Amino acid sequence: MQTDEFNALQQLVTMLSRSRIREVCIKTSDATLALSFAEVVPTAESNVQDPTVIREASSTSAHHIVSSPGMGYFRRCHPLGEPVSLPEIVTAGQVVGYLQFEEVIAEVVTDVGGAISEPLVEEKAVVGYGEPLYVVS
Repeated sequence: MQTDEFNALQQLVTMLSRSRIREVCIKTSDATLALSFAEVVPTAESNVQDPTVIREASSTSAHHIVSSPGMGYFRRCHPLGEPVSLPEIVTAGQVVGYLQFEEVIAEVVTDVGGAISEPLVEEKAVVGYGEPLYVVS
């Protein structure tokens, strides 16, 4: 898959996931793409280090889950950059990690400010769309 095609697919998935659409099927003359969205629920087999934190954050309005904007390998810092550490307090719009899929690197951005937790997944863990990555309170 070409980088432009992957980016377009990632944008489509992001747009659809923010809508109330749960299933979509797109057909062209040479391909068919079927997407189905389900609620992400952490399980014991997932990369989540402490599911209790996620349940508490989901039930409290003072907490916000920073979720994966796509699929790929979770990275705390840019794969080509110097190692960085996040401050204890982040601002809305701040890059808090990266997703890497082949040569494509996407930023993970928090849309709220506050105190940020340690990552809920390990470095280079494979994450899926919507998987919880951090808790901001």
